[in-house]
Amino acid sequence: MALTEEQIKLRRGMVGGSDANIIMGGNEERIIRLWQEKRGEMESEDLSDVLQVQMGTFTEPFNCQWFERKKEKKVTAQGESRLCIDYPFMGCTLDGLTDDAQAVVEFKHVSAFAKSEEVLDKYMPQLHHNMIVTELDKAYLSVFFGNHKWECFEVTKDAIYASVLIKAVSDFWACVKSGTPPVAGMVKTP
Repeated sequence: MALTEEQIKLRRGMVGGSDANIIMGGNEERIIRLWQEKRGEMESEDLSDVLQVQMGTFTEPFNCQWFERKKEKKVTAQGESRLCIDYPFMGCTLDGLTDDAQAVVEFKHVSAFAKSEEVLDKYMPQLHHNMIVTELDKAYLSVFFGNHKWECFEVTKDAIYASVLIKAVSDFWACVKSGTPPVAGMVKTP
């Protein structure tokens, strides 16, 4: 599901779920690049030739259908943009919500050789970020591993992890607003 021009513009003015993955990931080079993008000093990275990103975009509708079939839950709110009431610099473009509006749903397509626990760790910031934005306490991560395995992780919001994420994202956004580059080690993960 490709983003619209409006969604791309909105993303520049807030921290999104994918940005939370970068901030919590701790890679200083990627954090500085994100900071420059948010400040308008650098164009957003062109991901049109990144196979993994394009594969995920292409398989997302099928992943959604598979999730609905296997979990017997319908997905709504696909592609909707949301802003957080408590932290207005946090927002997200939803892959979806369950039709009972009780959980965020994220769809991913990863390498056939990826380890389940590493995939869950990698996307934990995005899941928590989107739960914070939507004020929900549950998320599903629906993942295709290559073309031979599907797994769905059910995640309950961890209050401690969420508070660490909010602090890291708040500190990052303060750097964006002030023009002060974020420093290495700014984020401490639990």
